[in-house]
Amino acid sequence: SSGDAALQMIAATVDSAPCLLNTVVAALVDLLHTYDHIAPLVAELCCIVNEQVLATELLREIGRLDTTEGSNDTGGKASGIKNIAPFISELAAVRPRVVLSNISLLLPHLDS
Repeated sequence: SSGDAALQMIAATVDSAPCLLNTVVAALVDLLHTYDHIAPLVAELCCIVNEQVLATELLREIGRLDTTEGSNDTGGKASGIKNIAPFISELAAVRPRVVLSNISLLLPHLDS
């Protein structure tokens, strides 16, 4: 399908041009933050990419997300953070060792 082809293209980009990893991670986190249905696709992409570097970098970036309630951004922030949870769940189902070995990156969100 076209979705699988798109995932293969993104995976090939990450595998062949590691210098683009930060750009891809930023775009994926933005997509996860915005669209609740994208989590399974991003988790699948983490399985397609050759190393576990994409999953680790995504978890690192998620750990950096600001979840404080006192910010000026009112509408989208809470729902965006809520959209991240399905991705972590999906990733834990397909790559449990990656999530477990990087759980310390997610600890700031477990208190909230």
